[in-house]
Amino acid sequence: APPGAAERLAEADRLAREAERRLPAIEGLGGAPEETAALRAGRTYEEGKARYDREDWLHAAVLLAEAVDEPAFQGARELPEATFLLADALRRQGECGAARPRYAAYLGLGARERRAAAVSGALECAVKEHRSADVDALLAEAGRTFAGEPPAEVLYLSAKAAFQRADLPQPERLERAAAAFGKVGAPFEQQAWYFLGVIEIERKDLHGSLRWFDACARAEPRDARQADVRELCILALGRVHAEMGNADAARDWYSAVPSGSARYAEASYELAWGFVKGKQYERALRTTSFVPELAPDSPLAPEARLLQGHLLLRLGRYTEATDAYNAVINAYAPVRDELDAILAMREDPVRYFNELVGRRGKAFDLEAVLPPVAARWASTNREVALALQLVRALDEARKDVQESGDAASRVEVLLARGAGLDAFPGLQRAYAAADAVENDAALLEGEAVAALSGIAERTLQGEARERLLQARAARAALEARMAPLPRTGEAAEARQLRMRGRLGKVDAETFRTGFRVDGLAAAVDGTETWVERHRAEIDSDPEGRQELAEELRRHREVIAAYGVELRALRQEVVRVRDTAGGTDALADESRIRADYLAAVEAERAVADRARGSAAPADAAAFARADGVRELLAAVRSRARTAKLGFAEAAGRRAGELRARVASERDAIAAQEVALDGIQATAKEIVGEIAVRALSEVRTQFYALVLKADVGVVDVAWSRKRVRLDRIQQLSMQKASEVDQLEREYRALTREQE
Repeated sequence: APPGAAERLAEADRLAREAERRLPAIEGLGGAPEETAALRAGRTYEEGKARYDREDWLHAAVLLAEAVDEPAFQGARELPEATFLLADALRRQGECGAARPRYAAYLGLGARERRAAAVSGALECAVKEHRSADVDALLAEAGRTFAGEPPAEVLYLSAKAAFQRADLPQPERLERAAAAFGKVGAPFEQQAWYFLGVIEIERKDLHGSLRWFDACARAEPRDARQADVRELCILALGRVHAEMGNADAARDWYSAVPSGSARYAEASYELAWGFVKGKQYERALRTTSFVPELAPDSPLAPEARLLQGHLLLRLGRYTEATDAYNAVINAYAPVRDELDAILAMREDPVRYFNELVGRRGKAFDLEAVLPPVAARWASTNREVALALQLVRALDEARKDVQESGDAASRVEVLLARGAGLDAFPGLQRAYAAADAVENDAALLEGEAVAALSGIAERTLQGEARERLLQARAARAALEARMAPLPRTGEAAEARQLRMRGRLGKVDAETFRTGFRVDGLAAAVDGTETWVERHRAEIDSDPEGRQELAEELRRHREVIAAYGVELRALRQEVVRVRDTAGGTDALADESRIRADYLAAVEAERAVADRARGSAAPADAAAFARADGVRELLAAVRSRARTAKLGFAEAAGRRAGELRARVASERDAIAAQEVALDGIQATAKEIVGEIAVRALSEVRTQFYALVLKADVGVVDVAWSRKRVRLDRIQQLSMQKASEVDQLEREYRALTREQE
């Protein structure tokens, strides 16, 4: 049997008091003090310092820069330490251009604790970037900091700076550098010995360089950097001995280069030439055969094959020699012809590359316009490598700026929703938990009124009873809409997780679609690349080529439109995820709750007419229901007050964030302007560098193919000479044998006579 009114009211009373006991925990969720800008910067500094201690230089630099650039952090006790760690993290990433002003800022603060390390780091960057003015100022600062007793690192850096001085006459420069390197001690003496050997070579004293290179090569390396310097010294010893004519010593040192070294192929090639000079052709051939396998993409590979051809020719193995020469011709002659076509078909190659570099939204890549072999050779050029690095950095910077703008837009949208409440997940969860308590209280009040309605139904008659039944039906209809709403904070959190889980599936499908769109773009890129590489073959059909180019352009436009739609869809998914279970949803639930409470009140008003005529036991139920309703009203009031507090706190924080986002917007706009200016300048420089490198590579390929062609001719002449020599030998042998036969014949004739 269903419970009676008394039991239902008792249960409602118990649940109401339970809801009341949950309120203090919910009210405390928004009571934490707001984090000030100074506190936030201090927390960011601690996170950045932890990243620095873990040698995560990139994330350490990002976090420390945020802390150091915060105006509220400028008076913090940790500012000098944060500035130094930021500069050092940037330097360790190889970003000396960004580290230099940070070091200057630290030195300008006058802090002493990290001053020595800051001077050393700044000096290293200045030497690396050949900034002579900065070097002089830092050396003067080092003299003051170290009180005339600088450490080995500073001595080594100052010696390198002296070696780089281009404003001094060479004898004076070398004299200063030698004196400076002579003062360097551990752990930089090995690097100093290498430079002292180089100085002796510049002085034309090969014999004098040997003692420094020998000391460097025989020293036991303590880290990877010293091991690299040791390999340089070993290679230098091989070259110096080879130059001096000490073939055996040169071969010994070349052979000492470790097989796992990046310089092993270079050492093997030079060792092979040492065997050639010693006329040990078989050993030279065996050594040379390793080079194309060790470094197939290196410029040494074709040179090694040419040397193989020369050695095979000298050894009389003509077929193998021809194969070696033809391998070079087949590999590099088509590329040479393709480079000719690229330069010949463009009226202004520099402008062509400038247009490629200046395209926004797609980073310039040599491999997209050059054959792979030519692109690899061009990339070995230091200027080209730096230019490509610059272009890629610009492209990455543009992506970062775009992502920053998207993030700012996302934050602005969040701040505009629900007076900023959706922008703060903690406050949003607290607000949803308080709202769930209101849902619970409303449903409990409906339960209490339903108990009274059952009592009143037995008492009321006629029209009053009909109105009660109608009010009950209206309340029940709305109760069906109220039932799914969360009644606890945990239920609200679980519902939000379910909503985000469904969004995760949409996000995954969006990612898969984006992958397919990228595949379509790659197909168009590949087709365009194929057309570019075979332009010489299809030049006979310009109309067809133009039609294909137009078709590819239309495809690219369609793919670009897909990209725009996908980006908008991703932003919409992010927006919905940010607002899942947010203020919009809660506002709809608030309207449902208000309608439900109105229906509950209407039913209570009709049922209350039976109070005077109810039996004594039922009258007590009416009194009990009044107490439950008063308790629930107090619970709802406290929940609403808590919600107002959460909304007020969100509004204050949103105002602060709006100001910060506006400041970041200005910074993003300034970055875009700066990137446009840099790209306009880089476009001209990179275009010229690309064309110059292309011409140099073409010249190198011409030389390689020419050498191989000459080699093939040499093989043919050698074969011809061998055959002529053989024919001459056979002719002489024939004449000798004929002469012998004639003498024997004459002797036989005389005997017969």
